[in-house]
Amino acid sequence: MKSPGYRTIVCFLVLLISTACRFPDGQLIADPPSGQPTGTTVTWTVQTDNPDPLEFRFEAGRLDEPLRVVYDFRQDNVFSWTPLEEGVYHIVAKARDKITGLMTTTEDYYWVQPRVSEAPLVTATDHPLVALYSAPSCDAGNFMRVIYGDVDGYQLYATNCKPCIPGQSMNFYIGGLQPETTHVLVHQILKPDGSLVETGPERYFQAGSPEVTVPPAVVRDLPDQTSSLLENIVLFSPVLGSLIAEPFPFAMDLGGRLRWYYHSSMEPSLMRPVAGGTFLMQENDGMILREVDLPGHVVRETTVERINEQLRAMGLEPVTALHHEARRLPNGYTGVLAYAERMLENVQGEGPVDILGDCILILDENWQVVWVWDAFDHLDVSRQAVLGETCTPGDHGCPATLLLGDIANDWLHSNAIAYSPDDGNLILSMRHQDWIIKIDYRNGLGTGDILWRLGRDGDFTLAEQDPFLWFSHQHDPNFVKPDQITLYDNGNTRCALDPDQCFSRGQTYTIDEAAKTASLDLNVDLGNFSFALGSAQPLMNGNFHFSSGAQFTSSHMLSTADEVTPDGVPSYSLEVWIPLYRSFRMRDLYTPPLTDPDTGG
Repeated sequence: MKSPGYRTIVCFLVLLISTACRFPDGQLIADPPSGQPTGTTVTWTVQTDNPDPLEFRFEAGRLDEPLRVVYDFRQDNVFSWTPLEEGVYHIVAKARDKITGLMTTTEDYYWVQPRVSEAPLVTATDHPLVALYSAPSCDAGNFMRVIYGDVDGYQLYATNCKPCIPGQSMNFYIGGLQPETTHVLVHQILKPDGSLVETGPERYFQAGSPEVTVPPAVVRDLPDQTSSLLENIVLFSPVLGSLIAEPFPFAMDLGGRLRWYYHSSMEPSLMRPVAGGTFLMQENDGMILREVDLPGHVVRETTVERINEQLRAMGLEPVTALHHEARRLPNGYTGVLAYAERMLENVQGEGPVDILGDCILILDENWQVVWVWDAFDHLDVSRQAVLGETCTPGDHGCPATLLLGDIANDWLHSNAIAYSPDDGNLILSMRHQDWIIKIDYRNGLGTGDILWRLGRDGDFTLAEQDPFLWFSHQHDPNFVKPDQITLYDNGNTRCALDPDQCFSRGQTYTIDEAAKTASLDLNVDLGNFSFALGSAQPLMNGNFHFSSGAQFTSSHMLSTADEVTPDGVPSYSLEVWIPLYRSFRMRDLYTPPLTDPDTGG
């Protein structure tokens, strides 16, 4: 029998005459066939003779690169794949028998051709507000990006920079286009120090018409000289639909003009943008985790079922669903939140009590579980939710189903993970405990122990003596500096204790971890009471962005995205008529907020 190395060489050679290598236990069929240009969507179908129920995994990688899992094991045998770079790709599909566990592997090779050789070209994609820019190769050691904007010169944007590879074309998805508007595009070749080497010729492209209806948006406070005008994109993550619009992620500029959207039949919830122009989504009630690109193509995908299989193999309890968070870490891993659930005796009530908690799951680049933190192993489960919250199946912010009963104590309701670049640890926002905790992660080497608890009745003393100054039912804490955290203070506990305290705030704290002291640097009343949802973010000019995601009016729910100066003076405000989990101020759709690490795209 020939070696795998020999087989690879043979497959590469026969690829030139469009004959694929396949193993006798299955077939891998590509539509359209090999030889398509970059940016073409290819549908792969796995066909086998096994009559038993099967699960399928799809992996792909260029011949000079390792294979990467695109879709982890799932029941569907059809995979959509859209390569953006030219080359010969090694495609591997694995079929696993759900009854016997036996695995079969089917392989193929696929040639992706360049779109250009001599001059740049702009091509439409299947997204009306996203184009594909293709340029000839550039010299090694340099970088390329694309600068673009509408012909009226309202705003210029730039893609991420990509390293030049001699002999290989350069391809960029161009996102953030204004609907039904002509745009001018040029590429730039840059040295590593950012100095300009060459500018390409101008190309023009007219964006299409959106196929969706977005909620109305009103600029309440126009941007002025104090505003962070460079961060001209506002990316929104709706959570509930209405008669006005469906809940799907979308982006606007500061003038309230639509610039991008992602539409899916599985009710996507945008968690975070990622450097390079991709987005982390939870779909199908938190049962699916996806990373998608600007046109909406799946970059990688896994499921709760697949995650639970790995947890059981590690001797750990399964999770119910993913929720509230997915965030890229500096090493390229992804941190996600998941529901944990236990039936405990005489804890938080008499007799057996169903308690809903949380897990942090760290997934590697192939979205395989490599580190797990379970709240039941590290927190005092006798400390109930501050306001006694419970969950019933299908309630917003609760899993669609409960494992053990019809109602559960919503013990923690964690809603955000943030990475501490100073020590490699994690902080976790626990809404129903009115706490932010720091967890010993140490870039995967940590024990999971609780290092401190920030908030009322926690480990820190607040320099200001008024207990109402502490945050409550907070969202989205993020590091501004190693000793400074900004967050959105919903204020639910304050409101429950005193009706005069029913307002939400944007806050920034300086903390001394050694002395366990905290002081408020910013404590701004945002002029509303957002009983749920919200986000917080430092901006490039020193201002802060706060999103109030759930405000009631007489006819509908609305959200506001507010910018304030370090002194708390309003600088800009955009009102959107739909509830929003989070919003993000961004320079473009490729550069994540300052609170997220640049992982290189």
